[in-house]
Amino acid sequence: MEENESLERPRAPFLEPLPARSEARIFVLRETCFEAPLTGRLVSLLSAEERERFDRMKYARVRDEYLATRALGRLTLARFSGKHPAALRFSPNEWGRPFLDDPRDLHFNLTNTRGLIACIVGNHAEIGIDAEYIDRNTRTIAVADRFFSKSEVADLMKTAEAEQRRTFFRYWTLKEAYIKARGMGLAIPLGDFSFSLFSGNAITVSFTDRIDDDPSTWRFAHHPFGESHFLSTAVRGEGSDVALSIDVIDPARDWVPQLDAWDVRASR
Repeated sequence: MEENESLERPRAPFLEPLPARSEARIFVLRETCFEAPLTGRLVSLLSAEERERFDRMKYARVRDEYLATRALGRLTLARFSGKHPAALRFSPNEWGRPFLDDPRDLHFNLTNTRGLIACIVGNHAEIGIDAEYIDRNTRTIAVADRFFSKSEVADLMKTAEAEQRRTFFRYWTLKEAYIKARGMGLAIPLGDFSFSLFSGNAITVSFTDRIDDDPSTWRFAHHPFGESHFLSTAVRGEGSDVALSIDVIDPARDWVPQLDAWDVRASR
């Protein structure tokens, strides 16, 4: 028997069809600390490189967040790929963003912040997500002056002081989601593109001449998540709207049965 030959597709309801071109799915995890039995099962899903990195981490909070992020990514992608979560393989692009080796038409992006981890999946090659904990101590105006475009800084300065922090994180998460969707990270200067949050219902973007991109192909969305988190998404929609749905993951409800089903398959 070849390695991983027994890691077949589980039975429904754990296998789902790929999202259509007109949609993307978001999976949100609010907890990062698990009971010992589940923690051990999640650690077993890590690759050798991920396990080595996990073992080197000294602080419990950092270890828990790392494990939860990797588990959310692997278990979510297993739902759509039909592959065992431990059998998934990834390759980075030249800027370090990981892509799933197989199936190549299943794309994803992950984000984590204090108290929230999220994974977006779709068959759009350029798809990004960012979440931020907005109650942290951040000098919003100083950061905006350094990284935002002039028009974004002007909008932020015109915002009532009570709303400045929330407006700042709306801009920040949108900018992060865009550069993550492009797969280039900070190789794209944050000041070379500008979002408009106050021009009607749609979020629009514009680019300087230094960025070769078409703003009409992008679809952006912003999702306040509770009182303390903002989450934004960027999807190149190729001229069509992209419907987003959000699922909040309960590990006991969603992950344990999925892992049990894989264990049964692997034992046959």
